[in-house]
Amino acid sequence: MTSMAIRTESAEHGSAGAWRTGLSLPRASRIGDIAALIAAIAAGGAMLIAVMGYQNAAMQEKITASVSPLQEKITSSVSPLAVAIVEMDKRLTGRLDQVDKRLDRIEQRLDGMGQRVGRLDGKVGN
Repeated sequence: MTSMAIRTESAEHGSAGAWRTGLSLPRASRIGDIAALIAAIAAGGAMLIAVMGYQNAAMQEKITASVSPLQEKITSSVSPLAVAIVEMDKRLTGRLDQVDKRLDRIEQRLDGMGQRVGRLDGKVGN
């Protein structure tokens, strides 16, 4: 009967009672405790990832909300500058085209003068 009383007592106390009394637990019980510990750690990690994802989404919304008005202000202040640059480019391109035409005319005149000098050299040399 005493062996029956010890078994009943250890079953009533559970695994904690077995540890206190110095009785050894069966191997299946220790594996179950380890599995429960691993499951608890995994659940904690999943909760941590979920909280970090929520914070990331919340911060993204805050950043977007604060940047959108700033982006609109920048766009509205830069658009007149872009128009001015386009107009300046058109004027500069027109002026460069005029300079190019003038250089072509000067080159033609110099070629004509070179031909005249060549003819005069031929006459003077004979």
